Amino acid sequence: MSGQSTQPHLDERLYSLKAQVRQLEKVLKSIENQKDTLDSYFQQQIQMRQQLANLIRQLIRRIKLVEYFNKTSKLGRPAVVVAHHGTTWDRAREIRRLVNSGSVDPFHLSYSDGEWLGNGVYFWLMAPHRAATWGEEIYSYRRKRLKWLPNLSDPAQTDYLPLPAGQQSHFAVVEVRLRLFPNTTVNLLDQLWVDRIQAFYSEFEARVRNSENAARARSNYSFVDEVVNGVKTRVIKDDPGGPFRTRDCMFFNELVERHPEVQSIVASFSEGEHLLPGMSFGVKDHVQACVFDQSIIELDGMRITDAADILDRQ
Repeated sequence: MSGQSTQPHLDERLYSLKAQVRQLEKVLKSIENQKDTLDSYFQQQIQMRQQLANLIRQLIRRIKLVEYFNKTSKLGRPAVVVAHHGTTWDRAREIRRLVNSGSVDPFHLSYSDGEWLGNGVYFWLMAPHRAATWGEEIYSYRRKRLKWLPNLSDPAQTDYLPLPAGQQSHFAVVEVRLRLFPNTTVNLLDQLWVDRIQAFYSEFEARVRNSENAARARSNYSFVDEVVNGVKTRVIKDDPGGPFRTRDCMFFNELVERHPEVQSIVASFSEGEHLLPGMSFGVKDHVQACVFDQSIIELDGMRITDAADILDRQ
């Protein structure tokens, strides 16, 4: 009789324990679901705090710039100018990626015989249309020397690259603001640096005369098509105003080496056919800045625009 009376009691306890296990499983599943939700929430909170920290760092940087600006005398304050850098979209995206990652030198320096102001980062001052056309012009020039570069703009070529979705062209314009400090900017539009440049010329002449680059520093040059023995040949011709400014480039590189405080060089150039008959203005006249110290580039307000969108505004 005792065994029969005990069995229902055990069955009841077993059923109760199974019910508690099922309830605990539900609680555990609920906790796991809450954990996933909390993980996502905490990840969002971490990202928000990281973004907030970046904004605070940018704000601190701006406050320091304002404090520095206020402490600087009026003669020593920088001129803030809008500048445009023409390049390919691939390179523009890389610049943006480097800026977002906190790089202090997101722009590549230019190295070639066509760099008139030395090896630095080149910007057109207040000239977005000029920068928009320059990207394609300089890329076409580089393709002549670097045959492996793909043809970006000729659908008839086998190595033509189609445009990615959302792009109007393969070229872009990066717009920034430059802080040009009077004491660290070689401003060839003013007279401050004229005496220093002229005084440095004799030193430059002596240095390059005895260097292995003496022949290349002899003159700027251009390519001219001439007929030699009945054959059309492209020859190099000394040309002080030619597009290949080897001498100019070497001179300014030496000048910056001699004056390490220099952050940039600004100069005006007359280029192209006459704008109007009887007038000295050229259709491609421009002002350029060559930047050696990228800390003067304001990256916070950087803007990248498709070159075709800029040219369509004409």
